Amino acid sequence: MWFKVDDGFYDHPKVLGLDMAARGLWVSAGAYCARHLTDGIITGAQIRAIGGTINQAEKLVKIGLWTRDEAPPNARRYAFDDWRDFQPTRAEVLSKRQEARDRMAKARAKRAKARENAEKFARTNGERSGEVRSDALRERSPYPDPTRPDHIDISIPNGISLKSRFEGGPDHIMKSKSKLEAPGFEEFWGAYPRKVGKKTARAKYQAACKRATPEAIFAGAKRLASDPNLPEKQYIPHPATWLNRDGWDDEPLPSKNPQQAVQTPLSGREAWDRSGSLPDWNRHDNVQVIEHRDM
Repeated sequence: MWFKVDDGFYDHPKVLGLDMAARGLWVSAGAYCARHLTDGIITGAQIRAIGGTINQAEKLVKIGLWTRDEAPPNARRYAFDDWRDFQPTRAEVLSKRQEARDRMAKARAKRAKARENAEKFARTNGERSGEVRSDALRERSPYPDPTRPDHIDISIPNGISLKSRFEGGPDHIMKSKSKLEAPGFEEFWGAYPRKVGKKTARAKYQAACKRATPEAIFAGAKRLASDPNLPEKQYIPHPATWLNRDGWDDEPLPSKNPQQAVQTPLSGREAWDRSGSLPDWNRHDNVQVIEHRDM
């Protein structure tokens, strides 16, 4: 504990007339009372025990720093004036000490729990397996043996074997996973005229089914496969490409028959080269002759 002394004590009007011995008794008695939680009360016997005298104590009473009761000198008690205003009381000190003990107790319990958990997790797999088997009829252990699930053959309280949860192995898991996929991919794959990149096409098909129905996608693939203008296989888009660009909405392919070339009139030079004779320059077919006259 601490005994608080104001930094203006040395030149306080009450203190200026005191000798150093009386001042020393005031400080020493204050430290004694703070340590033993007496709330500022000290007896004559205790004053003599710490090196003071009754005469010095009476000086402190005379200037108003202490008060005393009316008991005989050998049983007289002295008290600091205004102790409760400047120093912590016994009840306050004991309350704070109890709060500190409670905090420390909680901290120790938390550390002990952490050590206990660390010891549990530090046990070997064999120890944990033995614990699971011994507790099988009561309750499941929170630390099961981390072995393959299909090797576990213990029964839980409701009578269901844990092994039955994993019957079927990987194929059972794949079947469960396939239930999440959009239907109709295999039909689409069979109808599409080019079989390239099935894994990528499957992923694109799942995405495409969010934009169109499986029926619409399948119909588009069949329509493309039966199109009479379908190009050679190397020019047909990959299934993933066709799905990614919503190919089921495409128009029919353009006709393969080449269009007739458009005949353009030959120039005079070309006509001469082909006929071997000069054209008739005097012909004025479809030519407008403009006469120029002198003004």
